[in-house]
Amino acid sequence: MIFKKKKELESEREELENIVRTVLTPEERLEYYRGLSEDFKDSDTYAALNFFFFLGIHDLYLGKFTYFFVTLFAVIFFAYSLFAGNENMLNISILVCVVVGTKGVLDLFRSEAILYEYNTNVIRKRLEKVRKQRADFSL
Repeated sequence: MIFKKKKELESEREELENIVRTVLTPEERLEYYRGLSEDFKDSDTYAALNFFFFLGIHDLYLGKFTYFFVTLFAVIFFAYSLFAGNENMLNISILVCVVVGTKGVLDLFRSEAILYEYNTNVIRKRLEKVRKQRADFSL
């Protein structure tokens, strides 16, 4: 995942919020915010789930199923290699777990930025949904 710089995200989010304030009718705005509160994710919840980074639960929270299954595979592979008795397999599984664990630790430190980007994408998708419903509205 390529992360945007915070200033870019802040300016994009401000533009999107300005569109919400100026273009949407009060009824559309009400529906927009109602749906938005359901779709937004909380950075504290994400960070708390990330403490279980070897299980990949934080990736599941954001719907990143591929990352979750890679993490789950790494944990299962590591557990299997512990009991298989093959030293090469154990070394490979340790390496895989270190890579996955490093990603988890980095995600933990970047949890606020990751969720800011995720929630900005949610805003963009909600506005796109409104745009499709109205012919006179464009982003």
